[in-house]
Amino acid sequence: MTLDGSIDVSAMGFRGGQRNPNPKQRLAGIGSYYRASNSMDGANRGEGIAGYVAEYQLSGQYGRGAAANGGGGGNRIAAGGGGGGGGGDPMLWNGQGAMAVSVVGGTLAWPLDPGYDANRTMFVGGGRGGYSYSSAALDPTVVEPGNMTWGDDYRRERGGLGGRPVPNDPTARLFLGGGGGGGDDYLSTSGAGGSGGGLVFIDARSVSGSGKIAANGQNGQSATTTSSGAGGGGGGGTIVVAASTSIDGITVLANGADGGNQTGVTATAAGPGGGGGGGYISISQSQTVVPVANPGLGGTTTSTDMTKFPRNGATDGGQGQVILSALGPYAGAPYCSIADLAITMTATPQTAHEIDPFQLALAVENLGPGISGNAEVALDIAPGVKIQNIDAQNWSCRQSTKQLICKLSTLAVGDAPVITVTLTPSLGQMSMPFTATVSAPTTDLAMDNNTASLTVDNPAPLVARPAGGGFGCTVQGSTPTAMGSGLWMLGLAIGALGLRQRRVRAVAGRLLGSWR
Repeated sequence: MTLDGSIDVSAMGFRGGQRNPNPKQRLAGIGSYYRASNSMDGANRGEGIAGYVAEYQLSGQYGRGAAANGGGGGNRIAAGGGGGGGGGDPMLWNGQGAMAVSVVGGTLAWPLDPGYDANRTMFVGGGRGGYSYSSAALDPTVVEPGNMTWGDDYRRERGGLGGRPVPNDPTARLFLGGGGGGGDDYLSTSGAGGSGGGLVFIDARSVSGSGKIAANGQNGQSATTTSSGAGGGGGGGTIVVAASTSIDGITVLANGADGGNQTGVTATAAGPGGGGGGGYISISQSQTVVPVANPGLGGTTTSTDMTKFPRNGATDGGQGQVILSALGPYAGAPYCSIADLAITMTATPQTAHEIDPFQLALAVENLGPGISGNAEVALDIAPGVKIQNIDAQNWSCRQSTKQLICKLSTLAVGDAPVITVTLTPSLGQMSMPFTATVSAPTTDLAMDNNTASLTVDNPAPLVARPAGGGFGCTVQGSTPTAMGSGLWMLGLAIGALGLRQRRVRAVAGRLLGSWR
């Protein structure tokens, strides 16, 4: 594959939490809602593998709880939304995001945060949204969040939690980037969450060029006033480039997006959005390609009360996951490669004779356009028919009394090796039906050629019939032949002879008894 343009699925992943218009003022200092059904209690949560609005309504679509890789919504009042999750180890997640001491005021302000952990060195998933509404002109590097002297909602730690990372596995399942949570709203001035990055899967022996593959998240929307929270950034998406030979020259990006800011220069302050977590990238080792899955940054506020700490509680997302290993070609792993598989079946001879063996030839073809693999042929065997031999080069076959299953690991465009099955006709059956089906995990848009059926007739099948005279069974044709009639008559003769011998012995016994 030569790539000189762009494959860009940025912001095509899970959707961000939309604005939840709230026209009413609410009581301050109340609640910490992780999930709520009352629209007054917080913002919409971002979309993820756990669902979106319709699914969230069953347990609460509002609140700061992160549903899987979707970021949580900002809580009342005016807290920021959490960033969406991308790649990483779910066991390292805590929803608080990364509190970078390099930001303005971070060295002094972060240790005051209720979620601060001085011993944590690894951060995964989305960043947390910023603090709730405050109105006092205090020093954020000295006065901790939640202190009632901040006024209004006390600048509480109520931002949406960052979305969880999800365990991507190129051989089994891959995920889109999680959507960021929305900011808590007042008078329709909050910011919606950004969408996560989409998914790119390339299966080629080599990839080169000057182009770019991008699956970045979308930035969270900014709040237009400091009386509402901003949206969280979308999580980075997923990129898999399975190049078994080489990968060279291209740019690969799956970055988390930045949280939204708070605009408007006022004294009051509220929560910016959390940054989205970095995405997931899996490519083969390369000397020239350096994949990037960086996290998004937390947003900032322009409040004049927060000049010493503009982040006001909004944290960064965690670093994404980059796997450098030789992958592919996948040859039919369950992904969206399109391959039209077809099967035909022929019998030799076309008509069976008594119990003489005959053969079925199963011919499988990949009509393309893509490579397939893990192909499976299932042959349903007519009752009483027995398999004598299987000739199936490169196929792996197993049999039972009712079915033959053969599998092929790699199936390029073109013909597969023919499966030849030698069979013994069933006894007493004048017709033997057979059905063969081919399937594979790849996408097959034309299923009408995936099954073949035929019936092998046997005008004179052999049957098992009882022989005359009680001497067990003999096999003969359905219509008595000269030999069959002879055997039957021989049985009667032998039976009659035996009966006569028994009668002679009985008479002789009686005579001898009288002489004695």
